[in-house]
Amino acid sequence: MKKAFFLVCIAIAAVLLASCTTKQKCENLGEQRDRDDCFFEKAKGENNIKLCSPIMTGEIKDSCTAEIAIQNNDLALCRGISGKTGDFCISKLAVARANFSLCNEANSSYWADVCNKNVAVASNDSTSCVKVSNLLDREQCYRSVAQNTRRWQTCRFILNETTYDSCIRAIAFAEMDENICEETKSVFEGDTCILKIAKKKKEPAICEMISYNGIKNMCKDDLAQLLNASKKAN
Repeated sequence: MKKAFFLVCIAIAAVLLASCTTKQKCENLGEQRDRDDCFFEKAKGENNIKLCSPIMTGEIKDSCTAEIAIQNNDLALCRGISGKTGDFCISKLAVARANFSLCNEANSSYWADVCNKNVAVASNDSTSCVKVSNLLDREQCYRSVAQNTRRWQTCRFILNETTYDSCIRAIAFAEMDENICEETKSVFEGDTCILKIAKKKKEPAICEMISYNGIKNMCKDDLAQLLNASKKAN
């Protein structure tokens, strides 16, 4: 019993000594910014909110508090932080908890969009991308969810033709499915998509799906060379 008590005392003393050494090391730095950065890194590394207290620079102290709140999924701690750092903290917890309602606590439309987009993507919930007010971010949300789930149908919510075609091509390549390439709005993009998959699969018949004769002939020629090279190698 005495031995166990002695070991506990040693452990507590070691923790206190380490904390004291950390504080002394940071306090001995010459510049205030260096001291603040030192405490910030130590607090984050040790997951210790108390080490944020000596920080004098407001932004660094808020960032320190936010890091500890995120590590511990501590919503109350996040809510005690003002400004964009508080919004950043809330948005991180919203993703961790898959909780869209927390995004409503953001103080700016920018952070509300970041929050809603990140939660939607993390949850692979395309229906929630509509919550993102910024058009570019909303379409990136749809694209990310589409690629994560490999559902090309989700790309249909994208209005920008270039982004839409890029979304379709990414899923076609991931699935190695030339039929998905035909969903592009640009014929050229669809043809080059089919060309790439035909060469990957080494299937000349796929070239027949290509609309532009120039690309179709290129596809056939490239595959003929690939197949001849393979025969010679074997």
